[in-house]
Amino acid sequence: MIAIERTAYPRFTRAPSVKELRKAYTLPPGNIAFVATHGCGPFQTFALMILLKVYQHLHYFPYPRCALNFCIAELI
Repeated sequence: MIAIERTAYPRFTRAPSVKELRKAYTLPPGNIAFVATHGCGPFQTFALMILLKVYQHLHYFPYPRCALNFCIAELI
């Protein structure tokens, strides 16, 4: 059976390690510049940062109410 990580549909793991979170959600300088330029305030900038990294991982924007607590906790 094929592992879910190897399917065509990227997903989040249920309990990612700190190492996986840092690898997936550390912003490179180009993303930091984009977020700083396009964010209108601290909350909007934070939301844009989360959406950017989630989109880069999943390749689509999830429904906003499906906020991923572990992503938010890692970025704080």
